[in-house]
Amino acid sequence: MAVYIIPSDRRLYELMKQSGADCSKTRVILHYLYFPYKAAAMQSAETFKTRGYDTRIRYSEPGDDWLLLAEKIIVMDEHIIREERRLCEQTAFEYNGIYDGWETAS
Repeated sequence: MAVYIIPSDRRLYELMKQSGADCSKTRVILHYLYFPYKAAAMQSAETFKTRGYDTRIRYSEPGDDWLLLAEKIIVMDEHIIREERRLCEQTAFEYNGIYDGWETAS
């Protein structure tokens, strides 16, 4: 059964596979979230930590926001990508932030 993931996530996933990435192996995924206040970034980080993520927070000068980096080791597939995005978008929304996407090494 096909899993719906947003087109940009699907493109990244397909590019990884085309470049020879073995998606059945674990890899680090890194998410970028921005928040207007440090307290919001810290509260959001706690949400991620309870789900096994390592987090880092730093001031992001160009936008005057706080950047939360949430990192986790996962095995990538379309279900996981969809759930990762759902968690990040939901958490960003809950704490008045913006989810700016993810990256991983191929």
